[in-house]
Amino acid sequence: MLQGVSSTEEFVPRNFARNSERALQAILNECAADESCNKAFPNLQAETETVLNHLSQGPIEVMLPDSSEAGVRVNLSRHQAAEGIRFMLYAPGRASRVPLMLHSAAQGDFTSIARETLAYRRQVMPNVSTGLYLSITCSEDVPWIKRGEGEMLAANTFLGDSSLRQLKTRRVKAVRQLQRDALCLLS
Repeated sequence: MLQGVSSTEEFVPRNFARNSERALQAILNECAADESCNKAFPNLQAETETVLNHLSQGPIEVMLPDSSEAGVRVNLSRHQAAEGIRFMLYAPGRASRVPLMLHSAAQGDFTSIARETLAYRRQVMPNVSTGLYLSITCSEDVPWIKRGEGEMLAANTFLGDSSLRQLKTRRVKAVRQLQRDALCLLS
């Protein structure tokens, strides 16, 4: 018998947004239930909505300190911030910083979200076998997700359906490239 975290009927990207939302809500609920966290961040749910609404209006320019005097300028989009938050939710140590990060952003300081998002892109993405991930996901998961199903499940989540849309777009481009390659071989 094959056992694992996900069943073979689980089409991973279909539930990305819903599962990520569940993880974020768990962190927000844990904070609300913890006396010291709730005292420090009494309006965390509302602040989270404020941050996401602000990011929905367009990218936010954030200056991150670095070794140079000028720093690094980052244009932080809602999608990038959401991916950064999702990345943090995978590890308890990082997840424990989410309430402070969201509170700071609600006060207008998006530095920590931008820093975590940049760390995700610099530390995690280079170590991920993107080709393998896309090969498996785009051939074994995405084709079996019913039209509109992933988008419906992603509605009203902080992650939204952008990850699923990107996978579908990449799959369509890959199929078109294969079709062009096949035509070249036949001619």
